[in-house]
Amino acid sequence: MKPLAKGYEKWIDGLAAQLGRPDKHRATAERNIKRCRECLERIKKGTDLLLADDEARLAFLFANRAISLLYAWKSRRFSWHPYQLAFILMNIESIVNPSSQHRGTCDLLWVPTGAGKTEAYLGLVAFTLAYRRRAAMTGIRPNAGLGQGTAVISRYTLRLLTIQQFRRSLSLITACEFLRVQNLDSGMAGWRPVKCPKRDNFLWGSTPFRIGLWVGGNVRPNQLENTWGQGVVKGALELLQKEGKPEDGEPAQILKCPVCGALLAVPQKGLPPGEHTLYSGGQGIPHRCSPSCTA
Repeated sequence: MKPLAKGYEKWIDGLAAQLGRPDKHRATAERNIKRCRECLERIKKGTDLLLADDEARLAFLFANRAISLLYAWKSRRFSWHPYQLAFILMNIESIVNPSSQHRGTCDLLWVPTGAGKTEAYLGLVAFTLAYRRRAAMTGIRPNAGLGQGTAVISRYTLRLLTIQQFRRSLSLITACEFLRVQNLDSGMAGWRPVKCPKRDNFLWGSTPFRIGLWVGGNVRPNQLENTWGQGVVKGALELLQKEGKPEDGEPAQILKCPVCGALLAVPQKGLPPGEHTLYSGGQGIPHRCSPSCTA
């Protein structure tokens, strides 16, 4: 990954070389180039960390494997865009090091819709989940318990975007959980890279990876049954039985299996014409949508 930093450094040097005589824009240009060099140093720190820290490198590999797996479920191959990988490398040092000077820095990806912002964020999420557990289990962070509890909070400003991104995050968490229990009967549960020297059972912990949705009633009903206050607040059961309005919230947050795409619920807008098979099951019960499904 070092060529990534070298290429970025060459690009920055090219910008600096284009600076002309001082004018009213010179100070702004110099300030932006300085910020670019700060990002470059953070990318180099991230790369050096992966070389020096076995647990950080293992968590990085886990994150890559999780992203690759959720794309494989869609019958697609995944590869990082340079900016996505740079963004991840730029941030992992401050995730691993509680004393990092960038611990309080808020980094924002500013690229067009569909360019891959979510994958970059999810890559960091998977890294954070994995490293947090390894740090707790190996004593790097002795007061972290088993690395359980809430590790990442995502907040979205649009109702529709919230539910869409929750479903995308669900695919990642499903992939992480699949990797956590891989080779469960072998006595060395948990995915690990080829030739990995670690022989721990439950390499990624014995507690499942989980995801939750904590939002207002306009995104999803907060009650099963109707409640009365200043008017009727529709519960999930009525919305499932009758046609609801968009402002009532989506009663079913998980519509499809994140692995095989089988229908697990009927969306508010209904199903398109044709025949459909709907699967359901209680908590912890596989929906058995196909023999090859691993959910």
